[in-house]
Amino acid sequence: MDILLSARLLSFEAWFLLANLSYVCAYLLARLMLFALRVWRLFHAKKQIIAKIQAAEEAREEAWDDTEQRPAQSTIPKARGITADVPSLSREEREHIRELVNLVRLKISRGDKAGARIHVIAGLSIDKFDKDLNVLLASLYESDGEYAKAELIYKDLIILHENDPEVYLRLGNTLYAQEKYEVAYEVYRRLLLLDESNFEALEMFAMTAYRLEKYEDVVAAARRYTKKFPASLDMLHLLADASLRLGERADALVTLKKIQNLEPYNTDVKSLIERVRIELDMESNFNRE
Repeated sequence: MDILLSARLLSFEAWFLLANLSYVCAYLLARLMLFALRVWRLFHAKKQIIAKIQAAEEAREEAWDDTEQRPAQSTIPKARGITADVPSLSREEREHIRELVNLVRLKISRGDKAGARIHVIAGLSIDKFDKDLNVLLASLYESDGEYAKAELIYKDLIILHENDPEVYLRLGNTLYAQEKYEVAYEVYRRLLLLDESNFEALEMFAMTAYRLEKYEDVVAAARRYTKKFPASLDMLHLLADASLRLGERADALVTLKKIQNLEPYNTDVKSLIERVRIELDMESNFNRE
């Protein structure tokens, strides 16, 4: 009797252990399937985001006639098919976009450009006209040296924010980086009409004008800039060089002396001062005769 009872108990324990083992196996299988599903969704979402990025880039490229350097003109060229019909967003959507903007900035500060780009595209899928997200996307392109793509974004933004100095400055800097000096010159000139106190734009305008050999513009801009920032060596050097190229040796000498006060051990400046003095003396003697 005891043997029969023990056999039944042993059989019951065996079935109980088998049931537990089956449950554990089923649980592990379910978890494995869920993990596989999450991985698949992750890669599928990433594939969709990449497709959206490519589609957005193609749409921007098709919207513009070209991205080559254009001749100087008084207005910034506008894209075809881009309107300022900004969609109406709910409060929740606006708050979500602001959260994404902060998240993107955080990821950029940490060097996670891939993650930042994913969140930018996610935000642009809600509001493709959002200025902050577009600026962040353009800055990501610029950090990768893709200035032509950043240029297209800034041109689109100008249509929506045609009086926004920040957009003009960013566009001008992107054009300058691509050596599109004629268009950059016009962009900076337009920006200074909007905000004449923008000294960063004034500095870039002077540098762009120098590249285009517009030395009178260089002198005018550099003088304004150095009046505000008298210790700016870069602008003082630019002012002195442009003055010499215009034959304004007396003005150049005044600027060179300012540079010498800031750089007393700069032998090149000292030599240039002596040369300009000699030229001024020769000019003075020639006029007397």
